[in-house]
Amino acid sequence: MVLRVTLFQVHVMSALLSGVGAWPELGKEAWHVFEQGVTAMYRQLLRIRPGCDQHWSREAIFVACNAPSPTDSIEAERLRFLGQLLRGGPDAAWALLQHDPSAVAGFRGALQWLSAAVSATCDLPSVEVDCQAWLGLASSKAKRWKGLIKHPMQWAIMYTRAFYAAAVRLARGRRCQACGAEFACLRRLRQHLNLHPRCLQSLERSDASLLPVLETAGGHVESRAVAGRGCAHLPEAQVDVSWALLAELRAHGPGEDSAILDIVRTFVEPFPTLRATLQMWASELGPSAQLDAVSDLLLCFTPFWLCDQVASQGRNLADEPFLPDLVPLCWQPRPAGLAGLLVDFPELQ
Repeated sequence: MVLRVTLFQVHVMSALLSGVGAWPELGKEAWHVFEQGVTAMYRQLLRIRPGCDQHWSREAIFVACNAPSPTDSIEAERLRFLGQLLRGGPDAAWALLQHDPSAVAGFRGALQWLSAAVSATCDLPSVEVDCQAWLGLASSKAKRWKGLIKHPMQWAIMYTRAFYAAAVRLARGRRCQACGAEFACLRRLRQHLNLHPRCLQSLERSDASLLPVLETAGGHVESRAVAGRGCAHLPEAQVDVSWALLAELRAHGPGEDSAILDIVRTFVEPFPTLRATLQMWASELGPSAQLDAVSDLLLCFTPFWLCDQVASQGRNLADEPFLPDLVPLCWQPRPAGLAGLLVDFPELQ
């Protein structure tokens, strides 16, 4: 499939995206046609069999093809075209753009997309704060501008693939390869993996005891599952770790802590998962210089030392006492001989 996607991007998408950078901001109907058309073409590359699950989301299609989304593609083309205009665009083109609000809105949206994607790794201010700094970079440093455009497209693919649910990525066919239970459809198998971490972790580890994939026609969605061999042969569920990172460390684990950190940075996982992976790898090592390097890295492997910004968890409302805003009423005693109080509202007088 990699070859099919490569040929498709070289011969089809390159022709389709030719001149897209000059498009104005698309309306809802035009954008729907463009997005649906690109998604349908990438879906054909997957060659989904009739007996397999046909319900593929748009994100799943582009993740499977390792391709940028239509939004990323069109924004990147707009930015490339904007760079060409800034470096050598004729005055007539700028005059036409000034009288086309939709074209200006398209370029502004592309700049905002780029600023939001690379703001954490770029020394430029936000587009809303200083747009001229971005335009100056595009006009004076063409190579850096082109490289800056490629970063969000690559990161979008990487983040989408990394955070895609493990059960969705690993579920294949109708049978759980770990416990042998058979289900009516692929969706039921994904639910099973989400509810049984022992089976899911066995698939992530690629255990030798895994059963082959069962590719048969699905039954009725409400039919009951057929029990398999069970989970007695599987180890107990462990703390979430990145098995791909652990395999990389086992195979090519360097001896210096900085080199180990460089390998860890290439994997996108939650921070506790990365730390748990390092701890598991350290538990497998004997007394050596490599163990000392991993131990040194774990000492500073916290968001405080390694991250520029850390998202706050928000306030815990349960810990805040409830303080009602009680305002006393204005009152005065009733005249002599009448019991009780008389409420006085000065604003009504």
